Amino acid sequence: GEWREFEVIADTVFQFAKPVPFTHYRTVHGPVIGADLANKQVYALKMTFWQQELEMMKAMFGIFQAQTLSEVESFAAMIPMSFNLFYAGKDQTIKFWHVGKYQDRRDGVDPRLPHKGDGSEEWHGFIDFKDLPHAENPAQGYFVNWNNKPVAWWNNGDNIPWGADSAFTHRVEKIDRFVGPIQGFSFENLKDVPRQIQSHGTYQQAIELSTENIIDENILPPGQSGFISLSGKKSPHFDDQWPLHLNWQFKDMLFGTDVTSDVRSAGVVPQRFVLLQNYPNPFNPVSLIKYRLAKSSHVRLQVLDVRGRVVQILIEGKKPAGEYEQTWDARNLASGVYFIRIEAGAFVASRKAVLLK
Repeated sequence: GEWREFEVIADTVFQFAKPVPFTHYRTVHGPVIGADLANKQVYALKMTFWQQELEMMKAMFGIFQAQTLSEVESFAAMIPMSFNLFYAGKDQTIKFWHVGKYQDRRDGVDPRLPHKGDGSEEWHGFIDFKDLPHAENPAQGYFVNWNNKPVAWWNNGDNIPWGADSAFTHRVEKIDRFVGPIQGFSFENLKDVPRQIQSHGTYQQAIELSTENIIDENILPPGQSGFISLSGKKSPHFDDQWPLHLNWQFKDMLFGTDVTSDVRSAGVVPQRFVLLQNYPNPFNPVSLIKYRLAKSSHVRLQVLDVRGRVVQILIEGKKPAGEYEQTWDARNLASGVYFIRIEAGAFVASRKAVLLK
């Protein structure tokens, strides 16, 4: 190695809306993130995906357009940034890849520790994609992940032992302890994961797939879709997410125009009977109720108060198999807790709803 001067970048940053002068320093490896000036040392961050943003975009765009598993995998191999990627196919194939560029350190240098800056510990290539952790159709029938060490033998960025019962236990094990014992894991089980592990994570999404369609998609990123336009107008999702967040609930993703009556979704035949949670909930005074019929049935959809008395009958009659959306207008009811109850043949289910005026 040889001595080289820092790159010095004079800048202005804003702290509490006030401009503050700030100087950036860069070495040949990257930005300086720490210093031990007493020993004349600094720590710089070198990234394997430095200036690879366009390649990342190309890879993700390719995945979005892919029609086959092999096409998805070919684009997955192009991803420069490290994360865990999952695939679910119409043929029920599921696959996992730990993607990204990782240092090939067969020279014995530990990639998790600081490297010398004199050139003696530079990396000289990346681990081949085929040698990164991956799996397909596991015997357990599912993958569980929370930004964690993907397999026990992988030590490129994570050395917490699996199974450790301590504050440093992998967070993913909390999910696995809930998921593992359940036979016939359902969409409702999936939506119950945050409450069971008492954590929302950064964001959460639950997607249910049929062989041809996304049957249901629920997401709850508190604050992430609460946008305010330049004119000061709030998005329709601005005020409903925090109550859902506090109650461990998801919100349905609704597309298209507002639904004003009982509507059947064309071309979809559900595999089972389901009554979904009304949305929004809590609500005032209108909420949307979605339900699914696996076969033609006589349907009674009604609203009960906390004493079990029927206060509204929303649907009464025979309906063919399909997915339905029913608007519930509760403007004539008092604030309080209600129960939405459906009877469809032998299927009976209920959901708790909160009307706040």
